[in-house]
Amino acid sequence: MTSHLILPQSLRIKRKDHFNLIFSANKKRYGTFLILHYILGTEETQAAFVAGKRVGNAVKRNKAKRILKEGFRTIQHSIVYPSHLIFIAKDTIFSSCASSLNKELNSLFSSIGLLHEPH
Repeated sequence: MTSHLILPQSLRIKRKDHFNLIFSANKKRYGTFLILHYILGTEETQAAFVAGKRVGNAVKRNKAKRILKEGFRTIQHSIVYPSHLIFIAKDTIFSSCASSLNKELNSLFSSIGLLHEPH
């Protein structure tokens, strides 16, 4: 795997106080396959991928996080405003295909102003 395809450790949200800060901002968007918690206007874009026990056993939770990471990887270079993002998988993530997940991510990111609007 090449290094430009993965999210570097420095751009991952890992600390509990960082999670609590983003959750306390109470900014979120709901999609069919995921819930997106966010804070805009940070120094750099950082992300975390979460799958709770409702999604399934450990194997299913890991698969859900891999699906979310792949969706984010395809769109991360289109983000124009730095932000902190937490992606929480829903159990419907397994019924998604890559194109439908990408459409949902595009619409969620556009709704909060992370992407350039086409002229």
